[in-house]
Amino acid sequence: MMVGVPEGSPARGADFVAPNIVTAAMDVVAILVAVAFTHRWGLRLPAWLVLAPVWVGIGLLTPAVLEVVNGALAGKVTGGREVSLIGGLVAPWTYVVVYTSFALQGVLLSAAFLGYAGSRWSYLFDRPSASGSGATRGLQVVLARAGGAAAAAIAVAHLVLAFARRARSWAPTRRVGSTRLVRVRW
Repeated sequence: MMVGVPEGSPARGADFVAPNIVTAAMDVVAILVAVAFTHRWGLRLPAWLVLAPVWVGIGLLTPAVLEVVNGALAGKVTGGREVSLIGGLVAPWTYVVVYTSFALQGVLLSAAFLGYAGSRWSYLFDRPSASGSGATRGLQVVLARAGGAAAAAIAVAHLVLAFARRARSWAPTRRVGSTRLVRVRW
């Protein structure tokens, strides 16, 4: 029995067995990393054994965090209208559960890593500040400000495009039983 996967969904097929096993294995690694972060024996592990899964995990979980924030903002903008992917792989409620849990994993593992890194490599964080010194300080400030401005401009462009696409893709709604469906084209 598959909870949250409608009958006839391709997610019930054999093509999804391997990806589901990989996802489950990554969750087991995330649990092991979280346990290592919260126990003293984790400080004695080789650095690569901790850093490699954290690097991969944060890279994979960051989009989930951003998607949850984007979805929450879209919900505020649309007045909380339910958006359902018609013919989706899973039931609409599973998107909320899965993406929220991935987002929480990303935020909490990142926070745990900061505490772990502060304990394991405290000497890196205790250095006296070198602000105001060095021959390249002026260039570093200019490049940092330019990079920040470019990142902000790209973020604004992505948000404008995302909301423009979403606004265009909201077709007239229809009711199926007591559920209101909105056709979403990506």
